[in-house]
Amino acid sequence: MAGHSLVAIIPGRVRAFINAVDVNVEGVAMVWQLRANSHKSLRNSTYEVLNDKETLMAFMLTAVLGDGYAYITDKPRIKLVIGTAKFRRWEPILNQLSNIGFKWSPQPGRDAVQITFTAGYAIDMAQAMINIAPPILRDILDVLSIEKWQRMKKIANMEVRFRLGESRVLVGGEPFTVAVSRGSVRLLRKVRDWAGVYRVLEVLRGGYGEDFVSQVKVHRSGGYIVIAIPARLIEGREDIRAQVISVLCRKYWRTSDDSRRMEVVRALSRFASLETISACLGNASQPH
Repeated sequence: MAGHSLVAIIPGRVRAFINAVDVNVEGVAMVWQLRANSHKSLRNSTYEVLNDKETLMAFMLTAVLGDGYAYITDKPRIKLVIGTAKFRRWEPILNQLSNIGFKWSPQPGRDAVQITFTAGYAIDMAQAMINIAPPILRDILDVLSIEKWQRMKKIANMEVRFRLGESRVLVGGEPFTVAVSRGSVRLLRKVRDWAGVYRVLEVLRGGYGEDFVSQVKVHRSGGYIVIAIPARLIEGREDIRAQVISVLCRKYWRTSDDSRRMEVVRALSRFASLETISACLGNASQPH
């Protein structure tokens, strides 16, 4: 079984053999050696990692299983500890993860930077990494009962109540957050650099056209660049409007503040019919 796991983790033409066996009263231990004759390492292939989501997730799976952490405290977390000398090489990869919806928070130290994916982002990351693993590798990791793998699976299967993304909608496949202020609604997306802005705008252009993108606002806020979709662009797009109505209904039932509820009702009245609003507000339980 160990030999098969080596072959699964290092694809290509592989030779694996045992060069030592230790037998004693406590058990049997074997030393395996592996020679990969045709394996292409991604260690220095930043371009390949950045330009293919499956390759990016495979890269992250090996990073987390190798030197990362997966655990659950008050929230699920997936963490990487990157030496300061290597962090610059990691930055484009981390920024790409953020751009495609896997948000992370940094905690700089003297010799290393801790990168943490928390709550819903940890759940999304765990699901994406597990899904990219070949079935044979998943089976082998299950049989070997690798603790970190088991924790990743537990995180991936956690319930939605741990997600930070309860206010998120997808616009052309890109995640945006529904922001309500004084009865008005905007969809917001924070990115770290202009490359991320251009990528998101290009996706929106492909899905909704140039006229849509020309009305999208972009501004700086703190250390981020914010892409803002105004309410008037939501009204005429049924795919977006239906998601926003669902989020607003959840917001209504998740607050006990009357003024905040009235604000949400004002926002709902712009996008939903009276019948839909009545169904939302008349439901004694949280809308799904």
